Amino acid sequence: GWECESWDAATHGNPIVLTFAPCGSLKSPFNNPLIEFADGSNSATAGDFISDTPADYGFGLGWPNCNFNLSVKDKNGVTLNPDENLVMGYFLSCPDYYFTSQQKGVIAADLNSRQNVGSNNNRYLNTNINPITDPIGPVNVIHPALGGNSNGLTGVKLQWEAGAGATNYIVRIDRFQSWITSKTYFVTEPEVTLDFDLIPNLTYYWQVYPYNIYNSCPIWGPGNYSFKATMTSGVNAISGLQLFDIYPNPVALGQPLQIIYQVTEMMQPSLEIMDLSGRVVYQQNRLSLTEGSGQLTLDWAFQHAGVYLLRLKGENGIYTQKIVTH
Repeated sequence: GWECESWDAATHGNPIVLTFAPCGSLKSPFNNPLIEFADGSNSATAGDFISDTPADYGFGLGWPNCNFNLSVKDKNGVTLNPDENLVMGYFLSCPDYYFTSQQKGVIAADLNSRQNVGSNNNRYLNTNINPITDPIGPVNVIHPALGGNSNGLTGVKLQWEAGAGATNYIVRIDRFQSWITSKTYFVTEPEVTLDFDLIPNLTYYWQVYPYNIYNSCPIWGPGNYSFKATMTSGVNAISGLQLFDIYPNPVALGQPLQIIYQVTEMMQPSLEIMDLSGRVVYQQNRLSLTEGSGQLTLDWAFQHAGVYLLRLKGENGIYTQKIVTH
């Protein structure tokens, strides 16, 4: 019944001067709830409509411990005595927390209703699942390498090894280690493609937060990864790749792409070409590069002038090159 802000004497008075809670739920009848009295005499029609919990005016929000010691009075002048150990009280550092009997009843009734509304209803809750209970393991960076380069400015992918037990990831990236301007992504695969252009020569910091439906409270980690925003990478970004070049570059529209390469061992990296919006215009999943020096011709040509990024992805790295067409 009092959800979005904690009681404040200057705003709400002491005794309380309000009749209705300053903010309630978005759903009727909780969207404009009466304020519950300290003696609980109106608890059936006020607050959270639950009678076995004492009145609480959001005291736990921002309170530093589990001992609320202020003397706050309701509209009738009666001093409130909140239960700090209630889960829904939001007090910190209590030795234990619990739900009351009526709260448990409301939870059970809501669960039952969600199970029976049908899977097409947005309130449906599927309980026929077997959650992964494995502990969340650490993630290891693949690209960009720690302290390395982005190998491109547009459509850059952040990639990492999947953490043990993880089914989902939260990723954040920022130019500052304080994360005050961070961009956040929610993904289910161990990679994310940035939807903004990096600023050349700046250092960026990023973190991965792995979790699953059972373990959702791991820490960010293991630390802040960093890389420098650059347009192209060195050929050593992929182990064993000593030379990989498009020629001529710039390349004329309609002209098949010529590639020269040199590798120390046979490899089959994937190749993709993207425009500066990140749209893939050409892709080849397995490009066969035989050991030594060689030359390839791609059976494909640019149809529109502009700047493009070629990305070659091997088992142990990524190489990126800028291509200009005219």
